[in-house]
Amino acid sequence: MPPVPDYDIERDDRPSNAAKRQRKRSAVACATCHKRKVRCNVALCGPPCANCLHDDVECTVTHRQRTTAPRKVHTLLRASGPRASAISTPSPSPSSFVQNFSLSQRQSVSTLPGQLWLPGISPRSSERSVLSHVSPIAENQTGSCAGGDSRRQDQDCDEGENSAAYAVALDGDVADMDAAPFYVGDQQGLRFVSDLCKPDRASKGNHYLVPRATAKSQPAEVIALLCMQGAFSLPPDTTCRELLRCYFNYVHPFLPIVNANDFLTQYLRGDPQRVNLLLLWSMFFAAASFVDSDTYTAAGYASRKEMKRAMYRRAKSLYDVDYEKDKIALIQSVILMGFWYADTEDRTGSWHWIGVAISLCQTIGLHRDPEADQPHKRGYSSSQRSLWRRIWWSCYFRDTWLSLGMGRPMRINIDDCDTPMPSVDDVLAEMIGVSATVKDQFLPEGAAQLTQYWVSLLELTVALGGVLATHYRPARRAMPTTSDIEANEKEILKCVEVCQHNGVYSNRVVELHHYELQLYYEATMISLYRPYVLQGPKCLDRAQQEAWRLTALQKAKEAASRANAVLNKIISTDLVHVCQAITVTALIPTIQIHLLETTSPNLLARRLAQNQLDLCMIVMTELRETYWAADFLSRLFSNVRKKLDARNETTTTTAQLESDRALVMTPERTNSERESSMFEEPISNDLFLPNELLSNGWNPFLYPPAECNVDANMDLDLDVNSFFSSEELNGLWRCHDTGNSTILD
Repeated sequence: MPPVPDYDIERDDRPSNAAKRQRKRSAVACATCHKRKVRCNVALCGPPCANCLHDDVECTVTHRQRTTAPRKVHTLLRASGPRASAISTPSPSPSSFVQNFSLSQRQSVSTLPGQLWLPGISPRSSERSVLSHVSPIAENQTGSCAGGDSRRQDQDCDEGENSAAYAVALDGDVADMDAAPFYVGDQQGLRFVSDLCKPDRASKGNHYLVPRATAKSQPAEVIALLCMQGAFSLPPDTTCRELLRCYFNYVHPFLPIVNANDFLTQYLRGDPQRVNLLLLWSMFFAAASFVDSDTYTAAGYASRKEMKRAMYRRAKSLYDVDYEKDKIALIQSVILMGFWYADTEDRTGSWHWIGVAISLCQTIGLHRDPEADQPHKRGYSSSQRSLWRRIWWSCYFRDTWLSLGMGRPMRINIDDCDTPMPSVDDVLAEMIGVSATVKDQFLPEGAAQLTQYWVSLLELTVALGGVLATHYRPARRAMPTTSDIEANEKEILKCVEVCQHNGVYSNRVVELHHYELQLYYEATMISLYRPYVLQGPKCLDRAQQEAWRLTALQKAKEAASRANAVLNKIISTDLVHVCQAITVTALIPTIQIHLLETTSPNLLARRLAQNQLDLCMIVMTELRETYWAADFLSRLFSNVRKKLDARNETTTTTAQLESDRALVMTPERTNSERESSMFEEPISNDLFLPNELLSNGWNPFLYPPAECNVDANMDLDLDVNSFFSSEELNGLWRCHDTGNSTILD
């Protein structure tokens, strides 16, 4: 590897002649680089420098004697454990932080190989520095438009990075496999220009491959900022491997946006620096939701949420500085960053990131089928086309379910897209080249079954998109009819065979994903009938509306009950802690139906709904440890339930008072009835509700008196003689017939 250039940290930003500019030498160099007389970036990134890291030698910074008093510096606090202390003084700017440390302080941190020591970092002692990953990018440390011929570079900056892409698209295809996809748009855009230039062209496609833009170096300030944010410090290798295992077991099956074979091959070559860094942090962030406590504790984090926050911040820091230029990698990364949701005020939550992903997909034409009118077009490999299909439909999947959970309009109009839905072969084809060792270490068993579940989930998502478009849009051309509802139901029922198949599962990962698929199915069915549980379709008359309302309510209740049965299975198999984030969204329709039933005038239905709601809230409470959305919804539904319970209690109390007042004022009430009522009053309310006492009475054979010595293991279905003697029973019946208040002698 060529020596890493010395970053010109204190270059003068004022315009001047490049020939007259004097470059400042770095104030600090490690002993090895100083001896070799090569440039050293230890002043920028801390030990080890990129050269020592590449050569696998010790990187030490020697202490130079100074005759003048050192300047006042900021105090550097070393990380003494998995958590580093915070800097008490304001962090210096990236362009001046090197001068804010004395040489003795730099020497003190040189004993921490592989650990970044820049101000503002909270490094963990086990993390690995991958700073050499940026050395090819930063060879021209003065930036893309500084140094050299200033006139020429200023002109390049004014023209843009890849302004010749349109001209290349007109000329023809680029055979280079490393070319970037380029989409000229439909006929209402620039495609009309292509039709004018080549009206007789055989292919009418809009997808082209153009040369990638020339890679531009990142300014030193940007690299320093990324260092401070820990973007170049990877977790230990064992933690990285566990995160990747969790990713391909729990994220990839229902979101296969990464080519597993290509990614793992690059990573396992022993050079993780060649893997796209933004994508790697995004995958780590998505996988952090499924690691066990031992993993995040060993990495220096107190909880899953803390680990997720750290991974997300590092991915976002790379995204914010426009570190990655490959749009496919950008789309993959922002889809995974779409699992971020911290609070309602966050501007960059799930809704934001999926919007970015959809925009980038449409920019390069992933929503349009490149083979629709150019089946023999050169340059597109089958694996590329397969990956693009999976990426686009994953965006549609996320967009639809986020629209359902957040109550917002979908961004994707399915009528504007013609990219075919992926098949099972699109996913399984990339598994052919994966070795058995890699499969055992990272990939789950039952890949064919998992892929079939995913394809069924996409079909179910299309049905859900139709439901949202037909029944939830505020401005509809025509009100939905019963025929529309029946058509939507038939489309949903097409997935019932796969969703509700109760076969033998090959492993826990397959079992978990099948349970989640069942939850999505029931949520879709509830979403179809939820608009009509309070009022039937307006196309019907009033009597028919009420009949439809009852039918819709019954079907929604049945789907909610089936969802609770699935939750029972998830709890019994101890799989709650590895449920996906979308499980929270899928539970929202079920919880809403249970909340509606808690307001039912039927006491038995109300109590059943309360029990079913309790089960949903138990699962939601467990998911709070991993997902911020579960925390938010758990608090919301708990508050709603308290308000509904208070209203129900007020209604029940009012009805009971009116009933008691009616009994007291009834003149036909006999003396024996009043005495019987007095007999029933002392019974504990813990056993019965008031209206149950009036309707069912108290059974002494189910609740024996305390003085009866009954074995706890005795069958409750006992003969009456087990509690009373024949003489006592005769006295009991005599008292009942004569109205005597003394029951037993």
